[in-house]
Amino acid sequence: SETKKTKVKKKTNNPQFDEVFYFEVTRPCSYNKKSHFDIEDADEVDKMEIRVDLWNASNLKFEDEFLGELRLPLKFLRQSSSYEAWYFLQPRDNGNKSLKPDDLGSLRLNVVYTEDHVFPSDYYSPLRDLLLKSADAEPVSASTAHVLGEVCREKQEAAIPLVRLFLHYGKIVPLISAIANAEVKRTQDPNTIFRGNSLTSKCIDETMKLAGRHYLQVTLKPIIDEVRSP
Repeated sequence: SETKKTKVKKKTNNPQFDEVFYFEVTRPCSYNKKSHFDIEDADEVDKMEIRVDLWNASNLKFEDEFLGELRLPLKFLRQSSSYEAWYFLQPRDNGNKSLKPDDLGSLRLNVVYTEDHVFPSDYYSPLRDLLLKSADAEPVSASTAHVLGEVCREKQEAAIPLVRLFLHYGKIVPLISAIANAEVKRTQDPNTIFRGNSLTSKCIDETMKLAGRHYLQVTLKPIIDEVRSP
């Protein structure tokens, strides 16, 4: 199971979190030439649920106080792409049975469920080869990678998979160089270069994150391990 936490909202009895979390559920499936998917162990997936716990953050002297929870079965989420509603918080299964939902308050959630079918990797080989040719395309604005960035409203959605693909094949520098040169040529105001929601800026950001993460792990991990060791 995967666990994620919101930020603590202090000094309020009516917190608004406005945070988005992504959870990925994978399940094996087989594919045949008639474009039908045969899902394996679908019943096991339907038994899964999303559980949201609400806690009152305490100071260092006391443990956090449990306020309530809610559970959303995955099989109900699969019936619609989006759920937005108020949910009554429930006591724990082993908690105070005398408590009523009205006593615990409620929590508003917007839950979106999407189902993606992923083919075997061989099906994507032509697309991969086409994308890897983007750095050498003339002009680069006609390349597959650039077109992908143009059709995505949020450039980050295109930048993340592109950067990981080109990093894996050692071609990230030629790609960023090509799209950066193209952006420089079409930029009229030098004060806005690489500052907008462009494919170039997002690819640079994502590359720095991945490269910086490795650098921090290599340089800081030994020191942190030494500090934490008894």
